[in-house]
Amino acid sequence: MNKTVVKLGQLSGARITIIKNDGKVLADSKENPDEMENHAKRPEVVKAIAGKVGSSVRYSSTLRKNMLYVALPAEKSGGISYVVRISMFSQDVNKLLSSLTKVMIIPTMVLLLFAAIISILIARTVSTPIKRLMIASRAVSQGEFSHKVNITGCDEVGELALHFNEMTEHLSDYVLEISSQKDTLNAVVNNISEGIIALEIDGRVQLFNKAVIKLLGVEFVLGKFYWEMVREPEIVTLIEKVISTKKKIKNQIEINDKQLICTGVISDSGDHIIISVFDITDIIELSKIKKDFVTNASHELKTPLTSINGFLDLAMEGCDCETNKYLEVVKRNTQRLINIVNDLLTLAELEKKGLKFDSREININSLIQNITAFLEIKAKEKNLYLKIKLPEEDIFIKGDEFKIEQLLVNLIDNAIKYTESGGVTVTLKSKNGKAIISVADTGIGIAEKDISRIFERFYVSDKARSRKSGGTGLGLSIVKHIVMIHDGKISVKSKPDKGTEFIVVL
Repeated sequence: MNKTVVKLGQLSGARITIIKNDGKVLADSKENPDEMENHAKRPEVVKAIAGKVGSSVRYSSTLRKNMLYVALPAEKSGGISYVVRISMFSQDVNKLLSSLTKVMIIPTMVLLLFAAIISILIARTVSTPIKRLMIASRAVSQGEFSHKVNITGCDEVGELALHFNEMTEHLSDYVLEISSQKDTLNAVVNNISEGIIALEIDGRVQLFNKAVIKLLGVEFVLGKFYWEMVREPEIVTLIEKVISTKKKIKNQIEINDKQLICTGVISDSGDHIIISVFDITDIIELSKIKKDFVTNASHELKTPLTSINGFLDLAMEGCDCETNKYLEVVKRNTQRLINIVNDLLTLAELEKKGLKFDSREININSLIQNITAFLEIKAKEKNLYLKIKLPEEDIFIKGDEFKIEQLLVNLIDNAIKYTESGGVTVTLKSKNGKAIISVADTGIGIAEKDISRIFERFYVSDKARSRKSGGTGLGLSIVKHIVMIHDGKISVKSKPDKGTEFIVVL
């Protein structure tokens, strides 16, 4: 065995030692095993006997030099029978490592250099397109939608560049379309005669046209709050009401001798307030001219019509029956003209600005009883009933007694005129400190399409019946004006052939 170990040691250049599991040296390539001491306590041998690979560096007492020892266990019959130890001088190991280092360093440096070159090429391949995309995106953000990214390739970066170019084309089309719509909107807004202001919900001016500057005499500035420019309290109040109520508000105001209709409304989205201003100065002036003409014409007609009516009475006294028949027709139409003139004069008086009337405490119960007393005769002539329903306690209001009487006479008289069967019921009650008067009939009723217009001058739903009954078409217009000057309200409920009910709240 020892000869074989010596030969192996010469071939490998290392010292080889065979050690029994009890520490006895059986063979050694350098020394006589019989002269060597027991190796059972050597650290590398202890580990090998335990079934592990042992190693240590220490001074060899036999060879008197520092050595590297490595011990390997050798199994036989399922147990560790021997330990094979290989050792080399430390200086030889260092020389080997040094030579290996020299051999490895050049390939390593070459590999590192190659890796660096590959990394630079890859970085440039990726970073250059990204830089181009960054430059292009910066240009697009500044509004240069014509900027394109010139990147070719089928990888992800190339696909991204393709989609980026498509996106800029779509954005360019959208911007052109929006710009065109904006120009159209500005052209329309600036060329209409009605003033327009668009405010953000916080009150900042977002849009206005030339007309509103002319009508209000205010130089608006985009982005500023409206209260920094608008000094008219009525407009400020209107805007505040629109914001607080979220409802459409319309007011008539006077600015710089102009009569304006101002309308405020919240947009459908709820984040804008739209104010429109319309000049109705010319319309009001024209209306005033028409009213003055009607008033003056009525005054001029009243005297000759009264004279004609008087002379007709005298003429009818001395004429035969045949002539009287024609004179009766003339008299009836003359009386109708007199009634129209009187009603027009009454309306003209009610429409006067700053009208002052004789306000006093009125007992509504007594007033209704007095009116129905003489109108009951007219009702009986048509075989109609005239009922009144009054509360036990008297109800008092403040107002002009003559005008309130005129209001009630017109309503009850109208009800009798347009009722052929049944009758008229007048009801009075009190609620929340207000007098509520109802005049209900069982007459012909009013079509739904006509209800909104019945308070207009000369408007009658059944013209033939109105002429036959001697109506002027002004009675309900007078009623509405009397209610308005008393700060009251009037409403109507009606169904054709079922009857009509007028409700007055004073």
